[in-house]
Amino acid sequence: IQIPYIDERYNLKAGFDSIRLNIKNIEMDGNELHIDGTSSLANFTVNHPKISTKDVVIKKANFDYNFVFGEDFIAIDSSSTVTLNKMKFSPYVFYQKTKEDKNQIYALKVKIPKMKAQDFIVSLPEGLFTNFEGMEAEGNFSYNLEFLYNKNKPRELVFDSNFKKENLKIIKYGEANLNKLNSSFTYRAIINGIRQRAVEVSPSNSNFTPLGEISPYLRKAVLTSEDPSFFSHRGFINEAFKQSIIKNIKTKRFSRGASTISMQLIKNVFLTREKTLSRKLEEILLVYILENNRISSKERMLEVYFNIIEWGPNVYGIGEASLFYFGKHPSNLTLNESLFLASIVPRPRSFAWQFDGQARLKDTYIKRNHYIADLMLRRGLLEAQDTLQKQFPVEIIGPARSFIKLQPLDSLVLDKIEIDEEFDF
Repeated sequence: IQIPYIDERYNLKAGFDSIRLNIKNIEMDGNELHIDGTSSLANFTVNHPKISTKDVVIKKANFDYNFVFGEDFIAIDSSSTVTLNKMKFSPYVFYQKTKEDKNQIYALKVKIPKMKAQDFIVSLPEGLFTNFEGMEAEGNFSYNLEFLYNKNKPRELVFDSNFKKENLKIIKYGEANLNKLNSSFTYRAIINGIRQRAVEVSPSNSNFTPLGEISPYLRKAVLTSEDPSFFSHRGFINEAFKQSIIKNIKTKRFSRGASTISMQLIKNVFLTREKTLSRKLEEILLVYILENNRISSKERMLEVYFNIIEWGPNVYGIGEASLFYFGKHPSNLTLNESLFLASIVPRPRSFAWQFDGQARLKDTYIKRNHYIADLMLRRGLLEAQDTLQKQFPVEIIGPARSFIKLQPLDSLVLDKIEIDEEFDF
């Protein structure tokens, strides 16, 4: 049975084999309307480009609900339960919009009581977690999530995620074999759905650079700008999630992420770059498994990260990047060169905009690099004498220089393009 209208309205295709709705009770309690009942679905299928590239199928779902409607709010009471195949959890959803102060409050709580990890895996909707298909696990876990957002008090946002495991162990991997990180493998980036050239992540590749041979300046600069607590966190930073949620709600779009190096690594090695709910959820679950089961050491994760990420147009890995920009080995990179390379990690193909017509770094980017250097100094990652290098210019002498739009010395003009960037540290 196809659901009409929503396809044309939301570009969302949905259907099901059967549906059942039972309203057990409707009553007023003061100014609140309570509606209790049950509903069930069989083989519910949904397809939308922002959810997944495949049909997402829920074979069996039951919802024992308790809706509460007030004058200015709607809620799903925590006495409600949702069952997806073998997984059962209690949701609490609350939304309030007040007229007096034009405020909006969003609240969400999810409680998954102790359950078998394998039951959770087999209960995942088909098509939503393709990398988990075929995975097997032992042990149990429980999970609680609490979220609260007050539009008038955004800084007081509550985001608390609590996962408790009991003898949890992955005994068989699905499509994403995380042990792959511990040995040599072939990496192919995927850009706009197209696989790029092969990059060997192994000593057989002359550009592969072991972590110990990468300049300490670069290692520290990238960690400072991308993930300062990489060696202490377990894949996620709650505060970063909070700030990301606040900004995304304010702007009403995904304008800021909260990716750690662990998340970037999983995304690059095992997932595509498609912006779907499916890909993001898989990223979160795979990062949790990687970090909390100690599948790979932090040092090895960082080594792979430096050797696979894109550093410029068709430039992959720090070995290629160091030659591309500076014609040298990564072990010989200076502080200023390292600060520059760290700065282009988010947008490597746009590096040329940082330079003027004489291939000199623009003042805006010089100030940004000085800020990172000062931050590294305050955190004890640099010595005072190291910062003397800030006075030396960043000189691009490798093939990258051909990407910079140079101007003759006798025809200097002001840049016509200004890039307004926001830097979050």
